Order: sequence, then structure tokens, then C-alpha cells
Amino acid sequence: MALAIANLTACEGGLAGSDGAGANGGAAGGPLADAGQGGAADAAGQAGLVRFTFTVTPPPTATPAARGSAVVGGTVTGSYVYTGDTAEDTTGNGSRYAFVTSPLSTLAQSRDGTVVQQGTTGGADVTYTPTAGDSGLHLFFCVTPVAMGANPGLEVCTAVGQVTAAASGTTRPVPSLSALPLMALGGLLGVLGWRRRRPSA
Repeated sequence: MALAIANLTACEGGLAGSDGAGANGGAAGGPLADAGQGGAADAAGQAGLVRFTFTVTPPPTATPAARGSAVVGGTVTGSYVYTGDTAEDTTGNGSRYAFVTSPLSTLAQSRDGTVVQQGTTGGADVTYTPTAGDSGLHLFFCVTPVAMGANPGLEVCTAVGQVTAAASGTTRPVPSLSALPLMALGGLLGVLGWRRRRPSA
């Protein structure tokens, strides 16, 4: 795992030993550790060593999650939890996301599938609407966290689900009678009823 070097906290250089003079050797350089030794009589002193101290900051991590149904025409919302010693970079160069499809049910990185939407998160949730071309494929949401002034963390992906086609709920209309045929039918029924009530001679 790569570690980001946040800043240089110290730079100490040992002083060179002084040259030897006549019969006497030169004095050791500096009071610092790694200072050069004094030269022997009539000999040059040794050069001091330079010592650097760095503060090492671990890369940030992200825990992605997705909600919503993986249905063509539906809405899937991707979110994540950022964790790091340094504040998240939410600028246009900051944390990144990608919605990815794959025929496989597992995915390690976005490059292992087909990226259908990507960009920077801005530190907020992002949404995606599955299309007909995604139907039958598995959908994933991936996030790469980026800290301010440091290297990005590792990309992490989570499964959304297999994309399905929208349900085709077609309903057949119930036939209805218009006003004129309805009046004609009422008249016919009235005539039939009158004839049945007519007394026989």
C-alpha cells in the first residue's frame, strides 16, 4: 500500500570537521549527531551527514453504499463514508466515483467492467438512471477517496444488483356504450317489457 508523505518536519545536517592544523588534529564538526570527525594532523576533516525526518500519513479510505432499485428508468443513489487523517478533497480534483456494469456478479475495480457514468463526488451523494442497455447486467458503485494535498486512497466498489427491465403493466380498457346506443337499448327493452305486459284477447 502506498503511503503519502505529508510534510518534511526536520532537516539536520552534521557540520564538517575542521581541517587539521600543524601537529594538532581538527575539532569534530557540529554538536549534532552524524557530525564529521575532525581531521588528523594536516588532514581535512570529514564531511558531516545530512539527516531528514518525515511525517508519514496513511491514505484515506471510503466505504461506499447504494440504495434504490436497479431497474431500467429507475434511480440508484450512491453514497460513501470518508475516513482519513486529512480532510477530504471535495474540489474538482477530489474524490471520484463511477457506476459500472459487468456480466459478472463481483467486481474488484471499475476497470474490470464498463463505466457507464463517472465524475467527482464533491463530497455528496450521486445518482444514476439505468438504461435499456444495462438490462441483464450487474451494476456497481465505486469510489476513490482523495485527501487534501495527499495521494488518493484505494478504489472500493459495492454491488447494486442486476438490472432488470421495467414492468410492462398494460391494461385493457373496459368497453363502454355511448349515449345514443344506450338510449336505443333502453327503448328496445321498454318495448319488450310492454309487449310482455300486454293482456291476451
